[in-house]
Amino acid sequence: MKVLLYLLAFLCSINFVYGATGTLVINDSDYVNPKGCYRNLYAPLVVINHANAAAYVFKTDDCTGPSQVVQPANFFNDEAGHSVQIS
Repeated sequence: MKVLLYLLAFLCSINFVYGATGTLVINDSDYVNPKGCYRNLYAPLVVINHANAAAYVFKTDDCTGPSQVVQPANFFNDEAGHSVQIS
């Protein structure tokens, strides 16, 4: 049982260490296996999430403050978005 718990903890940590798998499209630019904050983007911002993790769209240029969630297999268009975070 202990080995199973260690294995489960390891598998859960893989996405955190390596980032998302798939592609995140931001304003017609493809980011394969995206991770981190994509800063100083120009509005209007179009985000298409083909990755396996949620992406967050911010009105600030440094991924801080309130955000709008873009779940996998969804898209979002924001007239005031300036940064995107994905893990």
